[in-house]
Amino acid sequence: MTQDGLSAYGQLNQMVGWLALDANKHAHAKRYFATAVEVGHEVGDPGLVASALGYMSLQETYRGRTLPARSLAQMAVAISPEHLSPLSRTAMGARLARAHAKLGDEECLRVLDVMQADFARSGQDEEPVYVSYVDAVEVAAQQGACYLDLGMAEEAAEALTEAIDLLGTHAPNRARDRVHYLSRLAKCHLLDGEVERACQVGHDALALSQTIGSARITERLGELHSALDPFGRLSYVQEFKELFRLVTAEAV
Repeated sequence: MTQDGLSAYGQLNQMVGWLALDANKHAHAKRYFATAVEVGHEVGDPGLVASALGYMSLQETYRGRTLPARSLAQMAVAISPEHLSPLSRTAMGARLARAHAKLGDEECLRVLDVMQADFARSGQDEEPVYVSYVDAVEVAAQQGACYLDLGMAEEAAEALTEAIDLLGTHAPNRARDRVHYLSRLAKCHLLDGEVERACQVGHDALALSQTIGSARITERLGELHSALDPFGRLSYVQEFKELFRLVTAEAV
């Protein structure tokens, strides 16, 4: 296989790993990401190595394995900055920030500042195709997710609302991202004690989720469903839970 062919193979493994992760097929995802890391080393592409390590970190974050998530993200960030493009550094910063946030570590806030500074430098260099998803929407959304995990409800709601507004303006077809951000925004309202508002936003997320087949999205909405358990006697909570039951039953 040629060098270019091997590089494409590595990127393809990363892509398939992401699809496996979205389907909650964690063993498959880990294998594909590990292959991408190996190929990245072989072809001398530190950006691919960092990106695949970042995805492995995100996978551990999703699984609640916070210490491995932080270690993997630290490995990705430790790759020489001069070998990574601004968007690659932005993506790796987001992975590290998410891991710190899950640990309740305020170091997350410093990492978010670095992430924003790296993103501000983007557009000056050629960027790898595998970080093309990193844009202003992604940056705002990652900030919102981190603030939410740190219990900073107001800041999280502001960042997530910005991400949702940017989607509406620049990427209205990214329904899957909108569902993610809406589900997190609903959690912000719940954290702030606004149970009815949380259900209203959650209802919007559920309605939109019916157009998307994603185990990970269902899992995120399931977290909101569980978080509403203490308020189960409220009529709007019961309505949300019934809609969740119907939507998830149709998805099976």
